[in-house]
Amino acid sequence: MDLRLLTGRSNPELAHGISRYLGIEMGRAEVSDFSDGEIFVQIQENIRGQDVFLVQSTCHPVNQHLMELLIMADACRRASAARITAVIPYFGYGRQDRKDRPRVPITAKLVADLITAAGVNRVLAVDLHAGQLQGYFNLPVDHLFAAPVLVEYFNRHMYQDLIIVSPDAGGVERARAFENFRVLCALRHGPYGVEQVNPLIESILRHEDLTFGHVVRQWAYIEDMLDYESLNQGLTFGTADAREGVTAIMEKRPPRFTGR
Repeated sequence: MDLRLLTGRSNPELAHGISRYLGIEMGRAEVSDFSDGEIFVQIQENIRGQDVFLVQSTCHPVNQHLMELLIMADACRRASAARITAVIPYFGYGRQDRKDRPRVPITAKLVADLITAAGVNRVLAVDLHAGQLQGYFNLPVDHLFAAPVLVEYFNRHMYQDLIIVSPDAGGVERARAFENFRVLCALRHGPYGVEQVNPLIESILRHEDLTFGHVVRQWAYIEDMLDYESLNQGLTFGTADAREGVTAIMEKRPPRFTGR
């Protein structure tokens, strides 16, 4: 059974990088939009009886890329592909995995059902928001982790004094995947935690360990939900504030958070 690699419009650079690494050609597929915004997909080669891998994150814009994934999977199924594996580096709607208040959906389960109904036979995901999301699929899920790659990078560059910072208690388990490095949990309080993010940045500027007062030379902040929401709408500080925090550290000045 031959392997074919196809991609939508969410991560074309990643898909081409995978094809170069594997030494195979990218599959040919047209993905375009009608004038009213509908998505059109045509697989432009014979994939009958082949093992097809669709590389498509459901990242921003989430709904656009999710529909591309579903339509491409349906096109491959109707083209008689032997097996369809959805490679989803970022699984959108992953945070909506439970009912944390009355009359709200469990959208992560809905998305998993849609992917299954579209004809996908297997899912390959990276760093799901929660490991239990694998149970939402009625098909095999390969859950990969980026931590081993980052650990290898840190070790190769000899970051001996590195401290891994988790933004909250839920992220401690993810941070502990970075073996051989100390893990610091910067617990957030209040609805958005800005009052905790700010002291965290200022403490790093003073080169202090928040728990023991030791000198900190290098640090890594492990955040699982950097997004486009503002603080008035989201559950975490946004991308602009994350960028400002890093810039403040590099310039050795206090951060100026804007809520974006």
